[in-house]
Formats: sequence, structure tokens, C-alpha cells
Amino acid sequence: MVPGMAHCRGGDGPDTFDTIGTLEKWREQGVTPKTVAATNRNSGLSRPLCPYPQYAKYKGSGDLKDAANWACTAP
Repeated sequence: MVPGMAHCRGGDGPDTFDTIGTLEKWREQGVTPKTVAATNRNSGLSRPLCPYPQYAKYKGSGDLKDAANWACTAP
């Protein structure tokens, strides 16, 4: 766990995401996920979860809490 983020312990970081639904679509419908949407209901923050080694990078404008303003980027 990254200090200060507390993803699974009540912090502000994204802590809710649908891995089962994503895996079902992949397995049953052949839809390979490009990202998995993650949210935090308490803070209102959302981010894309990116496949390794990519990471979510801010696009440079818009609300920092909105996943639409972030994109998966290669290192």
C-alpha cells in the first residue's frame, strides 16, 4: 500500500472497482478490457486502472477527480 493513499482502508483513493464484471465480459463476450473504472464514493474521485506497466496520467485540464480527464500512458 502506498503511504497516504489508503486505497482499501477508508482513504480518498479509488477503492471500488468491478473486477468480476470486467472478467465476465472478457471471458463470455470476448471484450478485452483496456482499463477498469475505479471510484471512491466518499471522496467522489474516479480513475482508470491501467494494465501494467501503464499508469493513469492527467490529461492537463478538467476536474482532477474525474476519470474522463485521465488516460492510461506507457512509462
